Amino acid sequence: YQRRVHGKQWYQRRVHGKQWYQRRVHGIKALRNLTNMGDFVLYTRKMLNNPMLGRRQVLCDLIHPEKGSVPKKEIKAKLASMFKCPDETISVFGVKSKFGGGRSTCFGLIYSNMDARKKFDMKKLLKRDKLLTVGGPKRKARKEMKGREKRVRGTDKAKARGESGKKKK
Repeated sequence: YQRRVHGKQWYQRRVHGKQWYQRRVHGIKALRNLTNMGDFVLYTRKMLNNPMLGRRQVLCDLIHPEKGSVPKKEIKAKLASMFKCPDETISVFGVKSKFGGGRSTCFGLIYSNMDARKKFDMKKLLKRDKLLTVGGPKRKARKEMKGREKRVRGTDKAKARGESGKKKK
């Protein structure tokens, strides 16, 4: 007589069959092989090749016992070694910890080169990795400029926008 598996495991076993079981057992073996407590195991799944945007998209599963969370820099380094590409061409985001700790998921974009990343990656991720610098006036300066523009009409608006706003002595 076979013991009934309940809940999500039953569904996963029914849908994925042997693959689900192998992944589960392999994960347990990998946990046993963690020598250093700072280590973590990274699995990639749902990999999608996207040649139009020059990248591969992967969903990453992290197992990190005895560690609260895994820094994005370490995730990037591990992905770079798995996919044999430089760290700079990888962007990692959406790191979410599972309830109870020890497991997390994240999303990774592995670009074919730096030009593709600078062209297609999200601006906020480029700013975070210091690959994009945004110049221009700060918030206070923009507000002062707007106020000066309001006070004048017509072509004087361009002159008001170009001036610094401070009176010369």
